[in-house]
Amino acid sequence: MILITLSFRIIYLINFFKLYSITIHYNNLISSKMVIKNNYIFG
Repeated sequence: MILITLSFRIIYLINFFKLYSITIHYNNLISSKMVIKNNYIFG
């Protein structure tokens, strides 16, 4: 029972970190696109 709970927790943590890294990557992508757009408009 403890082992099952532990494995579920590990899976949950792995999924959480994957989601977190994807979110950071996506935000970086959006901000870089905004910077490019602003440079295109004002430059």
